[in-house]
Amino acid sequence: MDDFYPIIREKLKAAGEYPNSRILPLSLIFIDVVGFSSMNASERERALDMIRSLGAVILRAENAMYLNTWGDAIVAAFDSVDDALCCACKFSQHFSLVGHDSRIGVSWGNVRISKNDIIGGDDFDGDAANLGARLEAIADPGSVLCSEEVATIAGLESEKFFFTERYKSLSKRVGDRVEGEEIRVFEVRLKSN
Repeated sequence: MDDFYPIIREKLKAAGEYPNSRILPLSLIFIDVVGFSSMNASERERALDMIRSLGAVILRAENAMYLNTWGDAIVAAFDSVDDALCCACKFSQHFSLVGHDSRIGVSWGNVRISKNDIIGGDDFDGDAANLGARLEAIADPGSVLCSEEVATIAGLESEKFFFTERYKSLSKRVGDRVEGEEIRVFEVRLKSN
């Protein structure tokens, strides 16, 4: 069993047939508030209230799904890259209006959606989730940083966004990319109407 179970599990996962899960191509956003840990108790409470109220409106308006939060962090998946980028940019803009900066990472790829008995709902994982978390960590305060895959995906309504090419060093390993490796990413902003 020890020899064959890992092989069988990997074949099922690759085929999208892992028990109680499915694999879908999704866009992911990872949002974190800059300086949250160094805030005093009342500042943290105000920031959390803002995140939750703002998040509820923007995430719903942009068709977010498979949501999860912990403290000052929000993670969400989207069927549409446009929706994910719009959500990320709007969140960053609104949050900065009240004097807070966020760091946001946006990635795209195959994601495993599975039942998480700990949270009592669906959750997601996979390489795209790992990359999105790493992008959030290296984003500048007040910015939205997306992967090269997001910026160049077919069907993206690129006329909605400004993409500025950047090269950033990874702060942690992700997949076959090592800590300190410089990767090509894009800072994203919404174009004004």
